[in-house]
Amino acid sequence: MNPWKILEITPTSDKKMIKRAYAEKLKTMIPDEQPEEFQCLKTAFDLALTLSKNDSLIEDDLFTSIAATTEIAEEFSQPSDDYTHHGQSSFPAFQPLEGFSDQLQKIIDEENYFENVSVWKELLASIDSWSIDEYMQNTYTIQLFLVENYPCLAREIIRFLFQTFDLTELTDHIGQERFVSTHFLELKKVIYNVPPFSFQIAENIPANLRKKYFHLRYEIYQIIANKQSYITSIDDKIRNCAEIFAEDSELWNLQMIDLLDKTNGFLENEDALKQYKFLLNRTQTMNSSPTTIFLNRYFMLLTETQTDDAIFNWNKEQLTIPEELFLLILGCIFFKKSQYVPAFNLWKQLNISRKIALQEQFKVILPHLSKDQKVDYRLIEKEVRRVLEPKTEMTVSFKKGFMFLFCSLLVLLFMVQISSRPQTPRRIGRTPEELVKAYREKHSNQQKTEEIEAKEASDSELYGDSLEERFVHYFYASDDPKGKQLFIDRNVNDVQLKKLLSYYVDQDTHKYSDSSGFKFKSNTVSDPNSKKTAVYYKEELLCILESGAFTLTLENVYGNQWHLLSDIKFKQLLNTIEINPESSTTIFLKKFLFSDNKQENLLEYTDYLSENMKIILENKLNEPISDNLRKGFLYLVREPKLKFIVSDQNQENEEKLILTFDELGRLDHVFGPNWEEVDEEMIHYSNREAFKNIPTLLEEPD
Repeated sequence: MNPWKILEITPTSDKKMIKRAYAEKLKTMIPDEQPEEFQCLKTAFDLALTLSKNDSLIEDDLFTSIAATTEIAEEFSQPSDDYTHHGQSSFPAFQPLEGFSDQLQKIIDEENYFENVSVWKELLASIDSWSIDEYMQNTYTIQLFLVENYPCLAREIIRFLFQTFDLTELTDHIGQERFVSTHFLELKKVIYNVPPFSFQIAENIPANLRKKYFHLRYEIYQIIANKQSYITSIDDKIRNCAEIFAEDSELWNLQMIDLLDKTNGFLENEDALKQYKFLLNRTQTMNSSPTTIFLNRYFMLLTETQTDDAIFNWNKEQLTIPEELFLLILGCIFFKKSQYVPAFNLWKQLNISRKIALQEQFKVILPHLSKDQKVDYRLIEKEVRRVLEPKTEMTVSFKKGFMFLFCSLLVLLFMVQISSRPQTPRRIGRTPEELVKAYREKHSNQQKTEEIEAKEASDSELYGDSLEERFVHYFYASDDPKGKQLFIDRNVNDVQLKKLLSYYVDQDTHKYSDSSGFKFKSNTVSDPNSKKTAVYYKEELLCILESGAFTLTLENVYGNQWHLLSDIKFKQLLNTIEINPESSTTIFLKKFLFSDNKQENLLEYTDYLSENMKIILENKLNEPISDNLRKGFLYLVREPKLKFIVSDQNQENEEKLILTFDELGRLDHVFGPNWEEVDEEMIHYSNREAFKNIPTLLEEPD
């Protein structure tokens, strides 16, 4: 038996790949009806796991030479009673493994699972030694745990569990239903996309009240996100939370977000402005978070106490602001900075109630729009009129009908009257111009309705949340002409790029079937106005996407079959994605500053270091590192020159390192204690923006 051929994968020591291949093959059969095929598959799986533990046994040559493998296969192929007993299911009845369940329950009881990823890594340290039954059963246990506890878990932990157990690909296919929670499938997207709340305050809350507090906090977020705060006041729930613990900036952030929601982002109501300022001041003595900093910067913009452009440099992934509201606020930022076209492109994606509320702003924007954008503007106007004036239109139609009948009666009486009089030449018909005018009036309402319905039909949901996911889905992983055309209409403005993409609308673009094989590497910090993303399928580089930094607008595609560049220029563009200030900072933190293998890494990661930095690192390899920095936060400064700040978040006596870069994006200097001397003027940066939590960054896979 060759297990690799049965599983249809190349020989590998990657146990996760083996388990994924087994799960994929399992979807294609019904174990109860195909017991022999199922047993063969299971034997292949067990054999592959055994071989994966010894690299010397992995190669295909083994199966042409020695009988050792056969002996192993025979050992695994002995059918157990669970699978051969007449009348029993091919799957043993689900029995949660006491070892794993007990360990999980212990973590829950200790109330230390909200944000500490290392706790979960320790729990799953033995995953590679699990049998397929253990893996499936434990996967089911984790599903049930997530359904009950996801409001209490940091996003990093949830995504770690999704990745470890392949929960993104989980379905209720035949062969898996026994180990799949229907409730989990219903909530899977919600669970994966939980807001990035901080749970550092957990230790300050009584252990028996922590879950209640975090559930309440998440419930408040959901009320705002689902537009229920207009009919369900969050004030009572805020008070309930504050009675448990009132020193959480994330809680008061939600109340500020609710105020922005109810005032359509502009806080033009005086009472709302005062309340927002009061809440903002209240958070200054509490735990800092990217959302708090963003809300403070936004308030400064609204009150015109900030003039720099740092407010633009935020990623939605960092903030506990619902998606639709973030689009609104980002549009408000552009509007306040007189950048009207980006504001329009964001606001046209909002729901109709928002568009109605922003009518005055749309009028200001109109003169700055292109011809195509004015078409979108007119469609928005028609959509608004249809909602605001349905009764008026009915009244006008009724009046027109009544006037028509009344006039017809008058004409009839007039004709009867004049029939008894001598006839004289008289114009009783209408001119062609009058006929055209009447026709236009008659069909104008019908035309409006047809245009709006056509627009609504084209506004159906596109696949995926990000521009990159949409592009690879429509142009590499599916054959959906309507979807491709909708993507072009919605996400592309450049005329030449529209033509290039349109060529593939009717072509078969379904080249890759495994959506999990797509990977993206992006550079979002080097150019504040543009984002460059390298798209890979497994190890194959497919193309490079260039998009707007703040909008879902594709500006160019580089690579074979797309916009061709010379080999030198393409390599230079790729280098800016792979080696840039963000990637160099990540390498410095993970491979040097907080690594136990600094010397070995110095040989492997030299591409990310300038010549100056190589010398400095060689001399600083054994310098002590503060544990507070390891628990801190990474900040970005864009002006006057891009740099990153590693901070311990101590507001009274902050310890930090300041990282600067050369023109190639490589790390060039590290200023701070035990490193290079820092200039006094470099110590304070009022324009720094929150970028990433350092514990989260360190836990991310390479």
